[in-house]
Amino acid sequence: MEKEQIVSEEILSENNDIESKKEMDTEENNSELNIFKQDAESDLERDIENMKVENEVLKETDEEAKISYESESKEETEVFDEDVNKVENSETYSFELKKELDELKDISEKTLIEIREVHKLYHNEYAGRLIKMQKELDEYHEIENGKVFDDILLDVAKLYCDNEQILEVIEDPKIKKQVSYIFEDIEQLLESYGVVRNKSELMTKRNIKTCKIRKTIETNDFNLNDTVAKSVKSGFSKGTRVLIKEDIYVNVYKENTTESE
Repeated sequence: MEKEQIVSEEILSENNDIESKKEMDTEENNSELNIFKQDAESDLERDIENMKVENEVLKETDEEAKISYESESKEETEVFDEDVNKVENSETYSFELKKELDELKDISEKTLIEIREVHKLYHNEYAGRLIKMQKELDEYHEIENGKVFDDILLDVAKLYCDNEQILEVIEDPKIKKQVSYIFEDIEQLLESYGVVRNKSELMTKRNIKTCKIRKTIETNDFNLNDTVAKSVKSGFSKGTRVLIKEDIYVNVYKENTTESE
């Protein structure tokens, strides 16, 4: 019995030792578990903090990216709006320029029409007046130069030439003298207006410009060739203009010819 009791106590002691050991192991395990749990919680908190920091960084980065994007987008929008405004302004300027050119064209056309009307008015009204005024001015110039009397002077000179031979047929010396005075007065009147009587001297060379041959007289004297044999009718000239040519007989040389009138 004692032996069994001793065995039983030993068993009980061993069980107690086992229980005690279990308790110690349990406490040790719990301690290790607590340490692991604390370490895990600490790591988790650290990871959470890191994640929060990363989230803040990402959030800030997103905000910066968003701000940068909005800024770039705003700048691009402003540039686009500016380009659009330039295009619109260019179109407006082109429209205004076209409008001004059209107005200038209308003004030019109206001006040309007015010029044509003035041109017509000038030719229809003023041109006739100017022609009339020019004609009057020419007449005044002719009066000043004595040309206005040319027709009258020519008629007087013809009257002189046509009646000049009367002196040759008048036999009464007194009447002949009186008539000669009339011819002298006529000649002086013509001279006062610049009209000169042309009367060639006998046996002088014929003036081709002022003389007209009425008859030729043959002569065998070569020196008398183309000389005035007789002045039949006087001529008249004014300056360089011949009004009436002088009628003459002219000597013409011909060998073996007897001189006759």
